[in-house]
Amino acid sequence: RSVHGPGASWFRTLREAGEGHIQAGGVSRDVVVEPAVDPGLDLDSAYRETYGGGRPLRAITGPLAVRATLKITPS
Repeated sequence: RSVHGPGASWFRTLREAGEGHIQAGGVSRDVVVEPAVDPGLDLDSAYRETYGGGRPLRAITGPLAVRATLKITPS
């Protein structure tokens, strides 16, 4: 998700390319990206569990960010 919505430059670039590379938690992978069909409550719950509450949670679960949710699949 892009907290700044679908207009964020990194989000637009990644979505247009349809592929990228991620590194997180010691894992490094090439990935394919596509718009998430149903970003829904499961993802919001995971964010809530990770970030607790407050402003960061409201930003990442807000309507602008939800519209900028990608599905990431290892390539």
